[in-house]
Amino acid sequence: MVYKTHKQKKNKGFTLVELLLAIGILAGLTAVTVPGFATYSKNQRRKQALTQIMGDISLARNNATSSKSSNSGALYWGIRFKSNSNTYNLQTAVNPNNCGAIEEPGCSEGVPGCFANTHIQNKYNLPEGMITRTNGCVYFKISDGAVAPLPHGVTSGTTRGRIVVGFATDTGTECVGISISNAGVVSEIPVKCDGTNE
Repeated sequence: MVYKTHKQKKNKGFTLVELLLAIGILAGLTAVTVPGFATYSKNQRRKQALTQIMGDISLARNNATSSKSSNSGALYWGIRFKSNSNTYNLQTAVNPNNCGAIEEPGCSEGVPGCFANTHIQNKYNLPEGMITRTNGCVYFKISDGAVAPLPHGVTSGTTRGRIVVGFATDTGTECVGISISNAGVVSEIPVKCDGTNE
């Protein structure tokens, strides 16, 4: 008589202990990487806002040097920033010293020879959650693109204007800054959220 021996099947799977260990490792890795990703994401939005604003300032200057104007009375192209706002305007202006005024006294649209001080050409949104910490305008003269003689915003030394951008919750050195020199050169600068130098 021949007896057959049966091979015992090996179960292929995980034990409860192995499964709990794997879940514990994944939970630990997630706890470590999620805060890092959140910081990375905020830094990317800051850089995106910086690049966007620098490009739009360059657009205003290019429009000024190419004498583009939809308003025949405009003498300047510029950008207007409002503190704690997530938007800013590309605009033309008659008078660069009157940043926020839309109408000059006694002047209204449609009156011959009378122009509103500023005409908004385009409104831009910053990346989600971002705000400007600066209130004021940066203007470039139509024809030669020179920086307006009395720029608005923070002025210091050879810096004509400074724009500070960050999240509403940013403090200290978390914000990013943009500088406009007397020559109209736009560059990134280290800056504190209150607008002072680092």
